[in-house]
Amino acid sequence: ALKKYNQDIDKIHQNSLNIGGLLSDAKDALADLDLQQDYLAFDQECKRKDNKD
Repeated sequence: ALKKYNQDIDKIHQNSLNIGGLLSDAKDALADLDLQQDYLAFDQECKRKDNKD
């Protein structure tokens, strides 16, 4: 029974590592989205200034 218990613990530990990896991937993806939105806003601002001239 103890051996099975240890295997379950290992499995849970592995799952939490996987979840941690997924979370950091999600954070990276969100950061990329923020950067893209900033760039788009900057790009539109530049176009607006060009149009004024």
